[in-house]
Amino acid sequence: MKTKPLKLLIAVLITFLLYGVVIYNRIHYWEFSLDYVYFKFLPYCLTSIVLVLAVSKLVLKRNFQFYNSQKSSYLNDIVMSFLILAIYYEVVILHYGLFEFVFRVQTDFSEVHAMFRDMMSSKVSSIVYFGPYILFTQGLLFVVSIFFLQNIWNTIQETKWHWFILFLFALFSSFLNIYYGLSGVVLAFFIHSIAFVAYYKYRRVLPIFIYYVLTEYLDIFGAISYLSSH
Repeated sequence: MKTKPLKLLIAVLITFLLYGVVIYNRIHYWEFSLDYVYFKFLPYCLTSIVLVLAVSKLVLKRNFQFYNSQKSSYLNDIVMSFLILAIYYEVVILHYGLFEFVFRVQTDFSEVHAMFRDMMSSKVSSIVYFGPYILFTQGLLFVVSIFFLQNIWNTIQETKWHWFILFLFALFSSFLNIYYGLSGVVLAFFIHSIAFVAYYKYRRVLPIFIYYVLTEYLDIFGAISYLSSH
């Protein structure tokens, strides 16, 4: 069943509103502080996830199966998530090689490292960050993306437009990493493109969620390893 135009418009507006607020804040007010992470951004993520799920269920009348339409097993989902992750890290190597050794562009992680130093000094902060913060922030990215793309694809039948929308939304989502500069935006574009292509082909939600969470964890462990050696 196709999504009606008015309901589709609601889905589009909600998606761009939620992403737009985050991007605007990261451009104008972003600060890597624990107060911001825990008392502003985390509640925003929780509220947004509930909003998207409520709109999907009550307005668009979409149940979970609409977003998880391909039949498979949880074991296959987990294997798929690691295959996607492997592709991502191949892209990461190429990305940093291109930007750092060819274009001589260095990504500034000083503010991120400063936040991690503060976080690692407190056990409570570390538990909150590695637990609910990562799960809910990546959950927001995951829920909004799947919500938007599946409803758009369900309405537009032409495959070429599916691919255009997929990469356009990946580009839009990449600006969530704008505080890292051009290098961070390009890398984020690859992160989202890989996830969206995998979902488009596989149509299972679990591998995409695992992929988003694991990329975040592995990137953080890399930052912590860097701090431990400096």
